[in-house]
Amino acid sequence: ATVVEQWGKKFILAVSAAGDLFAVDQHAADERVRLEELRGALLAPPPRSRPARGQPPPPSPIPTAVLGRPQRCQLTASELATLRANASLAWRWGWRWEDNAAPGATVGLTGGAALLAEDDGVPLLSLGGDAGVSLTGLPTVEGTAMGAEALAEYLREIAAIGATSAPPPALQRLLASKACRGAIMFGDLLSRDDCAALLSSLRRTQLPLHCAHGRPTAALLAPGVVAAATDADELTPTKRRRMLAQRARKERHVIWSLVEQAALETA
Repeated sequence: ATVVEQWGKKFILAVSAAGDLFAVDQHAADERVRLEELRGALLAPPPRSRPARGQPPPPSPIPTAVLGRPQRCQLTASELATLRANASLAWRWGWRWEDNAAPGATVGLTGGAALLAEDDGVPLLSLGGDAGVSLTGLPTVEGTAMGAEALAEYLREIAAIGATSAPPPALQRLLASKACRGAIMFGDLLSRDDCAALLSSLRRTQLPLHCAHGRPTAALLAPGVVAAATDADELTPTKRRRMLAQRARKERHVIWSLVEQAALETA
């Protein structure tokens, strides 16, 4: 895409190779870029092989903050059962805990001897009765920890849809929030080089059409606007940008609808 200009310190007007004129939400676009950068930095691909019998799982891709004192984590019977069946997943996302029913069985501390394991090598806890577990470590991203409520939510999701490689809901919300707070904002002045760099980064993302919260990153203002110009081949870059800017001003109601939508999303 070719940058035309920044519009209202909110949108980047750009034209595609096909000659279509777009308005790109600079905040939503940068939010998408930052979200995928955060995910790429934090979320290593899942291990291809299970740990050997009696051995601790591979290191978590999420930093774990070890608690000074264990925190009681009250889970329902169903959540406890889900934790037992999917202990390696909870481990992978940074939670560490000890079994209150069997104090000698600890997951997440040093030493594999404290781990219990089934024949397939997946570490399990001996969860007896409704004694529950105590958290000894919490997954922490840039100073924000995910505690008992986040773990319980993740266990309920596993019970509902099955085990997947997707991050826990609380982690997804946390990354989206941090991507939003660190992104380019409405009102930030961008040079044409800044705009071009942002569009280039957006193009390399996996989901370039939506921000971290699902809002569209761009809107089509005028299809084929360059191709429709009779002298398009003879336009100088300056005249071409002016022509596209004039067309964008005619479509300003579309741009302002994006502004209103963005205001509703961030209210």
